[in-house]
Amino acid sequence: MSVRSEVLEWSIGIVGVLVAIWKLPHLIQLSIWEVVFLLVLAVVLEAVPVPMGKAEGTLIIVVPLAVAVAYSSAAAICVLAAAELVTPFVTRQRRKWSTWLFNAGQYSLSAYFMSLAYQVVIGGHRWQGVLDWTLLVGILVGGLTFMVANHLFIIAVLAVRGDFVPSDVSGLMSSDGVNFLASLPFALLFILATDSFRLFAPLLMLPLALMSQLLRLYRRMTVLRDIHTAVLRLTSEFDIDTICEQAATTAAKVTYADSVGVYILTDSKDILIPSIIYPPVAACDFDLQGIRKTSGGVIWSIVQSGTWGYVPHVKKDPRVRDNGLNGRKYLSMAVFPMQTRGEIQGAIVLHSLRPYALGEYAEYIQVLSGQVGVLIENAKLYQQLQEQSWHDGATGLYNYRFLYEELDRRIHQTPTTYSVFSLAVLDLDYFKKFNDTYGHLAGDAVLRSVGVLLRSLAGPNAIVARYGGEEFAILLPGGAEAAYQRIEAIRIAILRHVVEFQGYRLQGITVSGGIASYPEHAKDDRDLLLKADSAMYWGAKERGRNRVAMYAPEFDAQLFVDQLTGLYTYHFLNIRVREEVERGVHIWGILSFDFENFSFINSAFGFDAGDDVLRESSRILRECLRSHELACRFGGDEFLVLLPGVSTEELVAIAERVQRAIQNHRFDFSTKVVLSVRVRRSMEVCENVTEPGTLFEQVGRLFSQINAQKATDLPLV
Repeated sequence: MSVRSEVLEWSIGIVGVLVAIWKLPHLIQLSIWEVVFLLVLAVVLEAVPVPMGKAEGTLIIVVPLAVAVAYSSAAAICVLAAAELVTPFVTRQRRKWSTWLFNAGQYSLSAYFMSLAYQVVIGGHRWQGVLDWTLLVGILVGGLTFMVANHLFIIAVLAVRGDFVPSDVSGLMSSDGVNFLASLPFALLFILATDSFRLFAPLLMLPLALMSQLLRLYRRMTVLRDIHTAVLRLTSEFDIDTICEQAATTAAKVTYADSVGVYILTDSKDILIPSIIYPPVAACDFDLQGIRKTSGGVIWSIVQSGTWGYVPHVKKDPRVRDNGLNGRKYLSMAVFPMQTRGEIQGAIVLHSLRPYALGEYAEYIQVLSGQVGVLIENAKLYQQLQEQSWHDGATGLYNYRFLYEELDRRIHQTPTTYSVFSLAVLDLDYFKKFNDTYGHLAGDAVLRSVGVLLRSLAGPNAIVARYGGEEFAILLPGGAEAAYQRIEAIRIAILRHVVEFQGYRLQGITVSGGIASYPEHAKDDRDLLLKADSAMYWGAKERGRNRVAMYAPEFDAQLFVDQLTGLYTYHFLNIRVREEVERGVHIWGILSFDFENFSFINSAFGFDAGDDVLRESSRILRECLRSHELACRFGGDEFLVLLPGVSTEELVAIAERVQRAIQNHRFDFSTKVVLSVRVRRSMEVCENVTEPGTLFEQVGRLFSQINAQKATDLPLV
């Protein structure tokens, strides 16, 4: 095939050059200065191609048009052939001798046929210095003939070579048509000037050479601007798919590639996975499973070299294999590795349906690939940090922060994808006593082991998170009934679960669970969390523990307010603190207190009297606090106050005010009995609170200190 094409190239080249030699004697009509100037002009126009879409054209057509009309067809043929012979040496382009001669010959023959067509239109007469419609039609027909003949010669060689792409004909003809229309005014100006200013007429063509250079510079500036704009837009983007999509669209826009693939190197460093194929309709041409390193091929060869590579004709490069291509319709390609600090991130791969395409855009895509490599590295680092921030360090599960974001995404961003799903909240029963009995290390071991169990039993489509402390949350697809069956099975599995810790077998672990479903029970994420919490606390905890409860409307009132004191519930404080931490409140004051000898009041005056003391003390406590300060009944005669954003001095002042107010109050139990009570307190300011669980762990320790103080106050027997 290549031998036949070379023979055709030599044949066209030799014939065309012979035609130019045959016409050479007719150049005596022109002065040496005119010939040299026209030759230099033709070389400059041919050496500075003008970007025209997928291809690059030149404005050289103005030379044969103007010279054929103003001087002679012989001058047009000879000047054009000579310019094509000289240009490769001026631009230092390396071409095969057959191609070098073919270019000169086909231009010479195209100019010859152009001259014939022009002479047919004007009737064989020389131009007499008058611009009329006959002349204009002759120039138009001659220019069209030149373009058609030029492309027919090129198509013939490509067809013999097997590289002809029919779809390119219209594009190339239209781009040459634009070149012709841009050159026509200069050709007419040159023709008109030769009648009166023959020696200076060629100078009128200089602006055309300048225009071709300006068009090329404009194209370069436009491309660099597009790349800069794309990179600037992505500097704050950390989604790798979005970065790759923008890189692919920019590369396609800049190079007019028929397809662009942006490949990402896997963590194992042995597979290039296509993150994006642009345009999407071209995705069927590629293996979306990726290109394995073991398969070799040109893409891996270039990526491993670390420098960009260009394949002008894929059928002539032995390195080209499938390389992810399901077909062989692409005839040229270019590969640009994306690397940062010597580490490969992936590659941008351009494909064209035409051979010998894409090479002129290499410097632009080199810039783009380098910038995109940095952006991808930054995105990976950001995602690693985000992944770490989404996981609980103790259990390895997702944390409450990820749970909130996932709930928001499912409800607000993708409601059609997750039309029905359920949320289960699980709480380990008596976990505080477990920690007190076996120690916090054993407690941590139980949390880790239960976390592993939950992850294995929840199902592949579930999301398991540590909600805080000893609480876990599970997002399950489907409605409440299906979720109930799954969570009940998990509860039974935990009951049978045994945790090995330092030679001990910790068993008998139980959980209480609550379930709420979207959209059956709630219309937003916060409401769903509250109702799942409500079902867990009031439907399971308060009804004996070690059970799973479905949300019911009667749980709502019990969730927020303690029925005896009218204060918030401890569970509600858990929820509020999480929300405040999410909003950026990271400094919290803790005030915990209880009553001395409260059991004496119950035994001496009855439980109703004890309840009255708790109710009245709660009223006093509310009066001492501001609206944003949270107070709850922690349990029994224990009370907890959480104060956001306070200093140690403020916390001490508030604690003294509360203690003084309660101790100075007189509790009337009957007409004859008036009693005052004493309060024990413990307090601390916690800074840099990023996990609510750590705050509530400190709450537990403060109450442990109060209980230890009670024990030391007991009389010795």
